[in-house]
Amino acid sequence: MKLLKTKNCLYYRNGDNKLSDYQLLTQFNPAFINKKIKMCEFQIESMYHMSASTTTCDEIMGVVSVSYPIEKLVIKIIETKARLQNYKNRSISNMVLLKTVLNHYTEREQKQVVKYMRSNGRYKPYNVIERLQVDLYQASIKQRSERQKQRNIAIENSKIARVNAYHQS
Repeated sequence: MKLLKTKNCLYYRNGDNKLSDYQLLTQFNPAFINKKIKMCEFQIESMYHMSASTTTCDEIMGVVSVSYPIEKLVIKIIETKARLQNYKNRSISNMVLLKTVLNHYTEREQKQVVKYMRSNGRYKPYNVIERLQVDLYQASIKQRSERQKQRNIAIENSKIARVNAYHQS
């Protein structure tokens, strides 16, 4: 297989300009997020018990003591905790975004959205959920473009600082 370098970059764009049901039920669903956080915390707790050695029988060696290397286990636990913290931060920002969008909905519509989230998509008031998907998509695009503007400003400022430091030395 030959890979060719190209000058253009292709991006996936959602043609409907709305979030998919999967994104709504995984990234913006508080019940799903809490369940995933609890599962990850349980996994981290169970990793601590991997350091204890266990004995097993082998046909060649007989009774053998087996354990997971402590150094690798510590690194894996630290990486897993960091990934969990990143997921929590991302989920908090998604929940804030969901709350700001839902503040513009009526109380009846908010209850329908909560029921949709709790049922994991089995109960779906189509009009409300379609509107929520479009509104969340627009809000997330706006938030993303603001972050990109801040990054571009920071990059420009660092370039200016480097040029100034170069000319002063």
